[in-house]
Amino acid sequence: MTFEEQIGGDPDSYIKCKEVEQNQHGTEFCILYFDDGRWYLRKFGKVTRTRQEIADDEIDINAVIRYDGEGLDNYTMANEEFPDPFGTCCFVNDTTIFIGVFHNYTRTHHHFFWDCTKRAVQGELGRMVIDCNLKNFPYKCFFSETRQEVYLFYR
Repeated sequence: MTFEEQIGGDPDSYIKCKEVEQNQHGTEFCILYFDDGRWYLRKFGKVTRTRQEIADDEIDINAVIRYDGEGLDNYTMANEEFPDPFGTCCFVNDTTIFIGVFHNYTRTHHHFFWDCTKRAVQGELGRMVIDCNLKNFPYKCFFSETRQEVYLFYR
């Protein structure tokens, strides 16, 4: 085993994780997960970290997505029929990660680019209300280095 990290903190937490994504060099990794209505992004390498180091580096996506001073609420509940957390992410380069989540309570898609070095949103937050049902969500995203675009696919 190279390293280990625990996801979630409470024994009764409702956790859903997306698969681990890696940068093009295979040296950095990230995972988007859902914990009782809140999304988190965790970026990591191949070294076991302390709980404090993890907490200091983890991104609370609900707090990052802010409109008119308000963070995103925790009203979304992932569908029990699917293992997915209603969100996805991918590396754009070694220091930038694209993040997309679906707030099913309001049927709103949110996305942004996260600058890992500055620990801040790069550019503007994107959002769009979608005319869909509660079983739609972002399933996977990819970054095209050739076109310099992110492609995000919904279920």
